[in-house]
Amino acid sequence: MIGLLGVVRRSFGVFGCLGLLLVAGCAWTAHDVQLAPTAQATASNAGHGAKVFFRFLDDRDDVTVGNRSFSSNGAKVTAADLPRTVEERLRDTLKRKQFDLVSEEAGADAMVTYRLRSFKFGIEKGFWSGARNAAAALAVDARRAGRTYANVYRTNSEQRIQVVPGGDEINAQMNAALNDILQKANDDGELIRILAGP
Repeated sequence: MIGLLGVVRRSFGVFGCLGLLLVAGCAWTAHDVQLAPTAQATASNAGHGAKVFFRFLDDRDDVTVGNRSFSSNGAKVTAADLPRTVEERLRDTLKRKQFDLVSEEAGADAMVTYRLRSFKFGIEKGFWSGARNAAAALAVDARRAGRTYANVYRTNSEQRIQVVPGGDEINAQMNAALNDILQKANDDGELIRILAGP
């Protein structure tokens, strides 16, 4: 009986320490995600110089990426450079495929609108451990000569944890999410066919 009580006391001690780490550690330090996408835009001549009216919209409900503790507790996680980074990468993807991006719809051969729908980080509390989750979604709408196209590129990931993740871990997981949606956008052959035309 004494041995069992000792184990229980030690268990509470261990999980009490973990709780202290959650409260006193990184959970109350704000973090801005350092974006460094490595997704590779494939070069080709698929666009044949077609003029494309390009638009990008940050269509998220909340520009806050998430929080560093359970639910909406803890310091905020942000990504100040996200809209600029995503737009630059999407423009580069189309330019590398020999599309001529124009700023006016009049005179364009086709049009494309990308909408960043979601870019989220969250921590989920479990009984013995928790999880850090990342999710992102990017929508695209395109039109050329009466033909239309729409798609949504999505990604989700989960990592089991016992303590609040550090900034480098958050950066890695959110950059992986960003890479995934950018790569899916790059690899969307049907979109390229619509924009390039017959």
